[in-house]
Amino acid sequence: MISISSWDGTETYDIFRDKEEMRRGVKPVRMRAGVPDYDEDIYEDPQKFFEKLVHERQIEFFAETQRYYDLRRWKIVEEHEGEQIYGCNTLMNENYKDMYYLPVRVAELQTSFSRKQYFWPISFDELKRNKNLSQAPGWEYYN
Repeated sequence: MISISSWDGTETYDIFRDKEEMRRGVKPVRMRAGVPDYDEDIYEDPQKFFEKLVHERQIEFFAETQRYYDLRRWKIVEEHEGEQIYGCNTLMNENYKDMYYLPVRVAELQTSFSRKQYFWPISFDELKRNKNLSQAPGWEYYN
């Protein structure tokens, strides 16, 4: 069982999964990629399995923009996209080629995420057109 809190933290949802159902979903994908199935302890521990699943989907759907929606659906954006961005120093010359692989902090690319970003704001025109609509939480003042 995994517990996931609601967007505002007021409720908690418990997710129950059958171990064999999880295996039936994951094993064919891993076999097709030529990698072995997870060990039994991964399937036994829901938290470990969830971490593996997050990583698996990141790899499987690389460059398909799926991760953006996965992280928001699972409400784990802060821990995955709120980190500092690092890269390689591409300006190195032949004398310092070994330093190319040392992580370099990319100061210009600061990351931030606000809880309101779990939702899209509703456009002002739509709010005017339908008086029964209310703005998405956190976007009331477009701050």
